Amino acid sequence: MLKASKDRIAAKLNPSQKRFAAEVIGTFIVVVLATGSIVIDAKLGGGLGLPFIAFAPFVGVAIGAYLFGKISMAHFNPAVTLGFLSQDISPNSNSCSILQPRLQAHF
Repeated sequence: MLKASKDRIAAKLNPSQKRFAAEVIGTFIVVVLATGSIVIDAKLGGGLGLPFIAFAPFVGVAIGAYLFGKISMAHFNPAVTLGFLSQDISPNSNSCSILQPRLQAHF
């Protein structure tokens, strides 16, 4: 039953809406795991340490890339965009248009 309702919703969305939804969900996963790891480490008195705090966002990016890579190319983290560009995986020039504002914001 869940699969049928998911397919019905997916059939109503156009490709841009599917990309947007994938980016929102993927970014949510990364943010929750990144901030959650800090909170969990603080709750435990810093016992987990920096490796745990650094590894949690990586797990979030990996989960999002595997879940949404085919839908939106998983550009919710600039590292994913740079990885796609370095391997020449991106099927269109969408990667450059996503990466450009992020790079300009730093300068």
